Amino acid sequence: MKHLSSLFTRGSIRLFSALLALLGFSGCDRFMAAMYGSPNADYAIKGKVTDTGNRAIPNIEVKCLTRLSGDGKIWYDTISGVKTDREGQFDLSFNYLPTDGIRLLISDIDGEKNGSFATDSIDIPIKAEEYKKGDKSWYHGKVEKTVSVRLKEQKTGKE
Repeated sequence: MKHLSSLFTRGSIRLFSALLALLGFSGCDRFMAAMYGSPNADYAIKGKVTDTGNRAIPNIEVKCLTRLSGDGKIWYDTISGVKTDREGQFDLSFNYLPTDGIRLLISDIDGEKNGSFATDSIDIPIKAEEYKKGDKSWYHGKVEKTVSVRLKEQKTGKE
């Protein structure tokens, strides 16, 4: 009987350990994706990146970070960056959880090909009334924003 009890205890421990490991991995993802059954919204951020002389800058990476409403100043990496076109235009569209703010991270990733520019960021606040055509349930609606970004030239040690 003692052997059977020991066997049952070890089996139970192994079963619960496997179950906890399985459930624990699903809760470790720090990035939150909007999925079926989650509140979500569509975002469309368009804009133009220029230098201080108002000339368009191509091949600048524009990346979008979001934060969850009420979670303070923690920014989450939301989508892959896009590059500006020849006219310095960019267009970011994505679906994500409702947020009270978006941060654009603008980086010169092509080296000195089009000049060398300092990385910059822009915070775009989003108010609840800016969500349009939501269904008052899971889908909060769509937010559209247009921004202009003016990058400063990067100071190099060669001067």
